[in-house]
Amino acid sequence: MRLGSWEDVQLAKRNKEIDLSEGAMKSIWILGAGKFGLKAAKTMRRKNSRTEITIIEKKSEICNQIEKLDFKTVCMDGIEYLDQNLKGIDYPDWIIPAIPVHVAYEWVRLKIKG
Repeated sequence: MRLGSWEDVQLAKRNKEIDLSEGAMKSIWILGAGKFGLKAAKTMRRKNSRTEITIIEKKSEICNQIEKLDFKTVCMDGIEYLDQNLKGIDYPDWIIPAIPVHVAYEWVRLKIKG
C-alpha cells in the first residue's frame, strides 16, 4: 500500500516510476470527490479500466452524483473509512488523499485515541 498525493502520482508517472498498465493495480481508494479526487479517479480509470476505484466522500449530495459516474462510492468520512477498513490483509494498492487534512496524521491520531 502506498500513500501519496495526486502530485506525487503525476511526478512519478512523468518519471516512469509507476506502472498504470492493465492489471498492474487491483484496487485504489480515493479520499474525497472534489475537483482533484474526481480528476484522479477519471485518470486512473482511463489508464486501467479493470482497477476497482473506490471514492470515499462524506457529503451525501456529492456521493449521489458520483454514483452516476460508475465508480464504487462510499459515503462516509475518509479517515473513519481508513480506520474501519485498514485492518485485514486486503489493502488497496494505492490510497490517494484528496481531502483538506493531513490524512496520515489524522489516521494515526484516531488510532492512538482508540
